[in-house]
Amino acid sequence: MSIAVLGAWCVCLFARGYWTPDEPREADIAWRMSWQTDKAVPLLAGEAFCEKPPLAYWAAGALIRLFGASGWSARLPNLLYAFLTCLAVGLLARRSAGPWAGLVAAVTLSGALNAPLTLPMLFSLPLLAVAALLANPAARAAILRIPVRLIIGLNAFRVLGVLFLLLAAAGRLGGPFPYFAGIGDILTGLFALSVAGVAAGSVGNIRVIAWNVFGMLDLIVAVTLGVTSRNGSAIQLIHAGAGSDAITSLPWAFVPLVGVPLYLIGHAIVFAHIRANAASRRPVAQRRMNFCQSNTFRLLESRQRRSYSSRFASSLNPIIVPALW
Repeated sequence: MSIAVLGAWCVCLFARGYWTPDEPREADIAWRMSWQTDKAVPLLAGEAFCEKPPLAYWAAGALIRLFGASGWSARLPNLLYAFLTCLAVGLLARRSAGPWAGLVAAVTLSGALNAPLTLPMLFSLPLLAVAALLANPAARAAILRIPVRLIIGLNAFRVLGVLFLLLAAAGRLGGPFPYFAGIGDILTGLFALSVAGVAAGSVGNIRVIAWNVFGMLDLIVAVTLGVTSRNGSAIQLIHAGAGSDAITSLPWAFVPLVGVPLYLIGHAIVFAHIRANAASRRPVAQRRMNFCQSNTFRLLESRQRRSYSSRFASSLNPIIVPALW
């Protein structure tokens, strides 16, 4: 959960431009603080700005001087402030009402610090909610009671990934994103129903495991390509025409806001079922191994006894035969 919250913060802080009216002013003050000789008084357009203490401007100015003048370098200290605030509130709630209250308080505050809501924040909300539920044993048991074949069968709707290919053909999506996302979703959806039938008999079947790994990797690759090909993003690595901009507007935004988080949660639940199935089969396999080992030991012991008896009898033959004669 800490990784998910940190990722949501990083995207919301660094993958955007300045928000007016406050951020351009604050960035200008921090930029001036990075080069002005008098560090005691912040300056705004050459005039003294004494409405806020200078510590925040010192931190932002030092990072601007180190990394250059940019939006993400000016906001970098805010990441530390948000972390310390959530940590303090979470520990206070944990001490007052227990671990569950501390977790809920920290997650709730982490969402508030990302306001106003952005697409990455909305994407992370279902994941954070399920992660918080899994901290409760009763909620975790209820989630794991969902039939695994139902979860797998719902992935059949992912054949609608053909829409990514249609958007690419219309020029509304560009780069590798629509092809990887579309073809991966289509393949996952085509095999979903047959794999659901296999999972009804044995959730630990290799076909179920392979399908689940492929389906989850398809979502991870699609999200990575979508984020790195969005025009204007601070972490844009792929520059290809329209990029993934169409996915950030309605109605296509429902794909990353609803579809991707729910399918990721579904794949995680399937992995939990696979793990539980393997754990339940391990004692049976151990009993079988112990039974086989015990039977093998008994067989070897009986053979060894017969071998000793035959050797003893053959050693007495030279004595018994003349005596009988």
